[in-house]
Amino acid sequence: MQHIRKEVLDIKKILIIEDDLSLSNGIVLALKNSEFAFVQVQDLHSAQSEAENTVFDLIILDINLPDGNALDFLIGALVKASRLESGIITVNPQKGNLQTLLDAVTAQIRAKAESKEIAVEMEAVEGMAYFDPKWTAEAVYNVIDNAVKYAPRQSVIKIHAIPYDLFFRIDITDGGIGIAEEEQSKIFTRFYRSPAVSSQEGVGIGLFLAREILSNGGGYIKVSSKPKQGSTFSIYLPTERR
Repeated sequence: MQHIRKEVLDIKKILIIEDDLSLSNGIVLALKNSEFAFVQVQDLHSAQSEAENTVFDLIILDINLPDGNALDFLIGALVKASRLESGIITVNPQKGNLQTLLDAVTAQIRAKAESKEIAVEMEAVEGMAYFDPKWTAEAVYNVIDNAVKYAPRQSVIKIHAIPYDLFFRIDITDGGIGIAEEEQSKIFTRFYRSPAVSSQEGVGIGLFLAREILSNGGGYIKVSSKPKQGSTFSIYLPTERR
């Protein structure tokens, strides 16, 4: 009989101001979507404090637990999503150079892309837009990270920027598996994962976070894709203060 390990994930130090237990439920759902054999929530209760902080422990039983970094990422992403939605975290757009933004993001993703022999090609960008340097970089990173995750080995991801009167559009194009039309609106919702990628790592939070960040900064995101023909994610950043 295969040995089943037990691990306790103690999240008591995470203080999230919530009206309900949606965050804890989200963690359980995300863990289940991550192919956990069994997830049990124990001692779920609201802390007795003026902030009504949610405090809980998760007891996880699983044969192949992901490493601690994966769990840390999951918890961190869920906390960010919750705080963005509740307004605890604010996105503060300021006029910035797009080349600087994209250079920082591509430098961050380079090692992961090189591990799959994927080339990230970016044309020179001349232009300014309004964005929050920290949060918008995270949003763009999440989109490129998704492209790297689902693109085949030895493929190319292209980044191309196009100026408009009111927005600067950043296209991120990959040669990956593509997305069916009926799923294209769903991929930006929290925890949605296509059946086509259920066997791959991920919890369905990255694109949701990207959409929330961009929307809070006065921008938006769209996708154009067909199955087996890759995808183009278009990020729109405002060129005027909103």
